[in-house]
Amino acid sequence: MKRLIIIMLLVVCSTAVFAQKKSQSKPAKARYACTMHPDVTSSKPGKCPKCDSKLVVQRKGSKQTGPIVYTCSMHPDVVSNKEGKCSQCGMELVVKGKEKK
Repeated sequence: MKRLIIIMLLVVCSTAVFAQKKSQSKPAKARYACTMHPDVTSSKPGKCPKCDSKLVVQRKGSKQTGPIVYTCSMHPDVVSNKEGKCSQCGMELVVKGKEKK
């Protein structure tokens, strides 16, 4: 009977230890990319070697691999790495790829 209790305690304890280790996984490291050259990425902040612009954090939890890029729905050639208004028509910039069609 004592053996059965000891075995059950070992099983319960080992399960609890395994569950704790599994839940303490490492957080995902941030990736940085150039807004003009999405193929340029880095594991730390810095500047793009092609255009010398600041690398920005890539979007987390998204299928999009590059950084967040904003564009005008009327003038797709107007591109920015932050929210704002179109320099040609004054409309609000939207996230590239989510423009209304």
